[in-house]
Amino acid sequence: MSDTIENNNIVTVPDGVSEMPASCFGVWGRDYYATAADENVYHFLDYYRRTSLMNLIHPEDELRFSAWWNSLDAARQRSIIVKIIRGNGEMRTVYMKGRAVDDDENKHLLNIEMIDVERTCESFSELSDMITRITAYHEHLEGCEFEYDAADGTVNMFRFISSERRAETDPGLVALIPELADRFKRIKGKPEVINEIIQGPDDNAYSIDAVCLYRHFELSGIYGRVRKNNQRYEDVEKTPIENIDSFTGLWNKVGSMEYLRQVLEDKSVHQVVVFMLDLDYFKTLNDSYGHAFGDEAILRTAQIIKSVIKNRGIGARFGGDEFMIVLKDLGPETAIRAVAESIRTQISWAFPEKVLADRITCTIGISEAPRNGTDFDTIFNKADRALYIGKQKGKNRYIIYKEHLHGELPTSPDISLEQGIRDALNVDTLLNTITSCLKILSTEGREGLQKVAAKLLPLYGMERLSIYTGEDLSLLEFYGLNEPPVHSLAGFKRKEAEGLLDKYGICQISFMYDQQIYLSDIHDRLKSNGVKDIAVFAHTDKHKIDALVCFERLTRRETADSRKWSDEELHFLTLVSRMIAECVTK
Repeated sequence: MSDTIENNNIVTVPDGVSEMPASCFGVWGRDYYATAADENVYHFLDYYRRTSLMNLIHPEDELRFSAWWNSLDAARQRSIIVKIIRGNGEMRTVYMKGRAVDDDENKHLLNIEMIDVERTCESFSELSDMITRITAYHEHLEGCEFEYDAADGTVNMFRFISSERRAETDPGLVALIPELADRFKRIKGKPEVINEIIQGPDDNAYSIDAVCLYRHFELSGIYGRVRKNNQRYEDVEKTPIENIDSFTGLWNKVGSMEYLRQVLEDKSVHQVVVFMLDLDYFKTLNDSYGHAFGDEAILRTAQIIKSVIKNRGIGARFGGDEFMIVLKDLGPETAIRAVAESIRTQISWAFPEKVLADRITCTIGISEAPRNGTDFDTIFNKADRALYIGKQKGKNRYIIYKEHLHGELPTSPDISLEQGIRDALNVDTLLNTITSCLKILSTEGREGLQKVAAKLLPLYGMERLSIYTGEDLSLLEFYGLNEPPVHSLAGFKRKEAEGLLDKYGICQISFMYDQQIYLSDIHDRLKSNGVKDIAVFAHTDKHKIDALVCFERLTRRETADSRKWSDEELHFLTLVSRMIAECVTK
């Protein structure tokens, strides 16, 4: 056990809650949120939900870190040493280096590498010595390193001897150069990582682990390591050809379901985790951008799945835009979340040239054996059920099935019909309530706001309706709980606040779980007034915000009310909020 700091108190954290890697790399937005990060980033920070990096910086370093962050550009790399407070309360000294993406369309993105200083050196002056040690360490690694230049199609193999880079001389490895060059020339799509086992001229199996480098979305090179396996290629376990999906190279539906049955029965496997994945709005995007784009999205998703799961299990395509992943002995829930979040974020940024409104996203449902059951039907259906719940909660998320949150599986054979009826009733109730609110506002105007608040607040699980207007967005009226809210939210008029609002002018914020707000003055003012969740509708006149309609929750509920609202709920809320704003700004 170890003592750590949390909310200015000393608390005890179990040892081994999260093993911190020595370093990690991710792509971050100027708003301090990760946009593309592998699971090492989440282990490094010990945070498995989306959170602002600024929230993890030690208060003493916040101003210096903010100045460094805002100074990053594409011209040159800059570095800084700061203290961070990880999710488990542990404080670490971290060396960061970063620069802006050298691309006009994505210049708001930053490439950031983080290194745990305390693991390797006592001060910044010793960092160069650490790099020398790492270089020397390469001498003792199996195999050799290689680099592929996409411009001329050449492969160079080398290893470090006494910190000096020397050409590879092992005949078996050198003989692979033509095979690697030919394979890399034929790469399709935009893979991030390559993990393959190939057959060498000597009939031995060789493992390839590499990363792909891109410039302006075109492959510029590949850097990685190749090593000889201790077995012949013909003895390496490979996917049977009849179980391969010919389009993506993943397993197909029949083969993957049989694989899942086998690993569930395998006594040497202690844990099986099933991920059911579905691309959001795929049909709409496929119709809008054409089937060629749809095919590219499928291939890109398959490549991301391969790069994340590596040799820990299998990825499969069920058909269309549906996928399944089966991983063995993955570890605690933090590891499961890290894999899911890595896949989700990589897919959401797979096509950066697409505008945010049309960005490809995915929803993932997860179940685990033996915690959720031990037989095939139970594990498969619970993962599928979690996927369905994720879709209902607004998509672009992952759900880990937990019986106390999501209930037992229905036994009725007409599950989809019963759920469809329930959904229809819910939408019908929502529609009737919103219609009633609109009628009150159209006939009674501002005098009817009390009645509207009484109908809307319980419907959305909120506790107070606050309305802000004027040049400084000062408080005009509030309904619900008697505690007066903040007197002004002028921070929403700043240019930086535009990133908070979606295409409907709505911003839904949850401080405790999502921490999606990054403008500290807005965050602090709301939080100091006890606001736990808030949905803000911004009404604009001549492209300037002249009113805010805020639905607030001051107490935290751990069940369904903590979820994000569905698209239908947000559309209805936008409609009535716009009419409320128009009533008070006339």
